[in-house]
Amino acid sequence: TDGKRSLISLTKGSVYVISFLAKSVVNPGSIRIGLEERSTEKAIWSSETIGISIEPKQFEFNYTPSEDLDDLRFLISSESISHKFYIDRIQLKRL
Repeated sequence: TDGKRSLISLTKGSVYVISFLAKSVVNPGSIRIGLEERSTEKAIWSSETIGISIEPKQFEFNYTPSEDLDDLRFLISSESISHKFYIDRIQLKRL
């Protein structure tokens, strides 16, 4: 091996559920969650913009890859420079 481990591997045609719990610390805001290739930082999938309030809320998305994918990682982004969010219980399950 090359000393690197695959973070997330997905199988072509399988349906995956990506879920997480999120809340904003002070004011409502928005984020996107996605998957990217670790080595190239190429975005593989991204959610629509998700509105986050100060109350915790569970979010869930389905994703079906069109090819086998390896060495992926979660990507969470916000358009705000100084907004604080809590994100917990991130799960990726194959149905």
